[in-house]
Amino acid sequence: MSAFDVWRVPVAQWTLMQLVTAMAVGLTPSRSRLRPAVAAVVVALACGFQREITGGAIDVRVAGPMMASCWLNVLNKMDLLVLSRISYDGQVEWEKRAGVKATRSGSLVARILWALGTAFNYRRVNTPWQVRMLPRFGGQGMEDGPERGRFVLVGVGKVVLGVVLLALFTVDTTDPNLLPAIEALPRDESVLLPWVYAASMKRAVLQIAFTISFGICCRAFILAGYNIGAITAVGLGIHHPSAWPPIAGSLFEGWSLRRLWGYVHHFCLSKPARLEEANLLYRISWHQTLRPLLSANADMITSSILRIPRASRWAVYLRLVIAFMLSGLFHSGIDLTFGIAWEDSGALWFFTMQAVGILVESAFQHAFRRWVGALSPVVRRALGFLWVCVFLLWTAPVWMDPMVRSVYVDGTPVFSPFLMFRSWPV
Repeated sequence: MSAFDVWRVPVAQWTLMQLVTAMAVGLTPSRSRLRPAVAAVVVALACGFQREITGGAIDVRVAGPMMASCWLNVLNKMDLLVLSRISYDGQVEWEKRAGVKATRSGSLVARILWALGTAFNYRRVNTPWQVRMLPRFGGQGMEDGPERGRFVLVGVGKVVLGVVLLALFTVDTTDPNLLPAIEALPRDESVLLPWVYAASMKRAVLQIAFTISFGICCRAFILAGYNIGAITAVGLGIHHPSAWPPIAGSLFEGWSLRRLWGYVHHFCLSKPARLEEANLLYRISWHQTLRPLLSANADMITSSILRIPRASRWAVYLRLVIAFMLSGLFHSGIDLTFGIAWEDSGALWFFTMQAVGILVESAFQHAFRRWVGALSPVVRRALGFLWVCVFLLWTAPVWMDPMVRSVYVDGTPVFSPFLMFRSWPV
């Protein structure tokens, strides 16, 4: 069977998903009765896409991430069509009210092109549906972003930094000291029981070093990948710099899990905690690419399917858990790229535990609010950083360890247990 025969149907189905959604979002009113029907068509196309992809002709390492991305695409389409109900007319009205200078012809082609662009604008930047807590450009007078030349120059610097960090914190599989370090990692559920697998100091140190390198490489990959897209789009004049705000806030702002993941407003609290600064909602440390579609669908599952009142405290908790579980399912599909079977992936465990951690953190701050409030800001932040680091060092290995072993088998550079230093016998 030729490559054309293998891919022609899935490509056609994926293309139709984009086109029917763009036509509905760009051409119909936000409350049009056609939108639920289009949403059903999108789900049907996604089911057909999955059937074609998993038919056996495509390697699982390609099919897995494509399936995960397909259903992520479906969640996004649900948000566009029937949850946030994004529309071209709503965008135009918002631009008029906000005094935004935008030339829109309103033609059929212009509407569809806008809808196609918005579908891949996951953070809904420069729209009335823009994600909350969007990281801002630094510096005075740069609310709309720096000038084009400076933006590209800074972006190139971030790409170089990301590539350098990836090179420093990975180690080639030919290194003779790597295999003994990998063999010291736990292979079962004991990964969440450090007092079991890390009975020796050497094993504990190796696990911590692997985890630190993993976190740095994740951050570097996101930084480099995002800025490659940003400098390309802005450098070619396709977008204004304001369309590409920073992918994430500073890690120095992540002294709580809520701040790290940036889920405060949508899932955890109805308003900022008394012990947090007023600007909490605008300073987060990790990226928000999946937030609109995860939050909208989590809210739909909680309110429309489970019929839990929105104002209920249980609805708040459940939305939080569902959102992180959806993220875990998506990342489990991505893990297939590394040759990790669904049942061996720890992504769902990891992301679900982040939700649990946020709930525990909130409960602790509420129960001991007087004691925490009496601490100086410096001490409070220091203790917060310690809590976040310990929690991530505990939970990340459940997701990372299967990835390390699979990547090593493939001969791909591995997150280094030696950090940025020369390897040594372990």
